[in-house]
Amino acid sequence: MRLQYRPTCPRCDELIELLMEVSARTGVQFIPEMVGAELETHAVFDEVRKTYSESWIKNFGTDKQKKLYEKAKPLFMHLEESSTVPVLILEWDADGKKRQLVIKGFLKEGFETAIKNLIYVISEITKRSYG
Repeated sequence: MRLQYRPTCPRCDELIELLMEVSARTGVQFIPEMVGAELETHAVFDEVRKTYSESWIKNFGTDKQKKLYEKAKPLFMHLEESSTVPVLILEWDADGKKRQLVIKGFLKEGFETAIKNLIYVISEITKRSYG
C-alpha cells in the first residue's frame, strides 16, 4: 500500500496517520511517497498523471475521451504536468499477474466509511493472494 503525497497537502497528513494505523491492523506494508518534487534529481510522479497523457488516452481511452482530448489538448497537457494528491495505490499479485488499484483523492465526507471499506478491501485482497 503506497500513498503518494505532497508536503503542502493538509488532507495527506491526516491520511498518512490513518494509513499507518491501517497498516498496523492489517499487517500490510505502508509506504508514503512524496511526489511532485520536480526540482529533485530523481522526481517521482503520481500514478494518476499518466492517465492524462495523449498516449494513454489513445491506447486506453474511449471514443468519447479521444474526441474530448483533441478538443481540450492544452488542458490535458496541464493536467499531465501537475501532480494530483493524495493518490493511494494498492498492489498485489493474483495468479501470477500484478494487479493495481489506484484511488485518487479523498473527501472529508464519508472519510470514516472510506477507511472501513479500505480495510475490508485489503483483507479480501490478502485472503485471496495468500490463502
